[in-house]
Amino acid sequence: MKTIVIKTQKEMDALPDSFKEFTCIEIRSDKTVEIVVKKTYGSSTVIAYGSSTVIAYGSSTVIAYDSSTVSAYGSSTVSACGSSTVRAYDSSTVRAYGSSTVSACGSSTVSAYGSSTVSACGNSMTAILSALVVVSKICQYAVVCLDGVKVKLPKKDKTATVIKREIALHDINSFVDFWGLEVKNKSVILYKSVNKDTGCDFRTGRIKYEGEVICPDFDPSKERECGGGLHLCATPDGALSFADGPAKLLKCKVLLKDIVVFGKNIQKVRCKRVEVISEV
Repeated sequence: MKTIVIKTQKEMDALPDSFKEFTCIEIRSDKTVEIVVKKTYGSSTVIAYGSSTVIAYGSSTVIAYDSSTVSAYGSSTVSACGSSTVRAYDSSTVRAYGSSTVSACGSSTVSAYGSSTVSACGNSMTAILSALVVVSKICQYAVVCLDGVKVKLPKKDKTATVIKREIALHDINSFVDFWGLEVKNKSVILYKSVNKDTGCDFRTGRIKYEGEVICPDFDPSKERECGGGLHLCATPDGALSFADGPAKLLKCKVLLKDIVVFGKNIQKVRCKRVEVISEV
């Protein structure tokens, strides 16, 4: 995987429409400099680090880390991680993780996980998927869906709507179907982000991903979301959203029988054994 560091708008505008080699575009600008991402770059991922400020337009896709701030417009897609802040407008889509903060306006759509904080306004739709999510505001015509969880809610406007609904549980078949994975010889291709310097996982720093990797504490329970498995994602973007610093992206082959799907969240899966094929 190739890495390009962007610090100015001029450097951003000079990027090609697509890359031959999968490329990680790291925005590491000063917080006083706004970087505008206007489109999707082929075979790449855009990640905002540090205290950088990013504005995402059009059909662009950005992953926000650290204390970065991203404003999403148009039909852009943002994954908010760490303590990042995202303001979602128009028909943008945001996935909020960690302790990130999202303000949803317009007709934006937000999926909130972890201990993220969400403010729901306008005609936005927010799905709450963790009991640790904090909802700070529900106003105007916003819709908030509590998907199989209970959270404390603030007083809402009379025009706003709160829906309590049972969440549809996924399994290995719906996981494959949702992400459009190709099954060959009873296996699929998944992706893993690891520490760029050590090649080990970010969570424990002890599992090195090379050749065949076997989970030392595998737990086959479908009720467990974290731990007890090697955590991989169906897409490169998904894998990079779980990185905790400079990362190397790996392409892995995994047998279906070695995959455990947590029914409430298929952003990642837990695996018993994986085979590292190559670096992306």
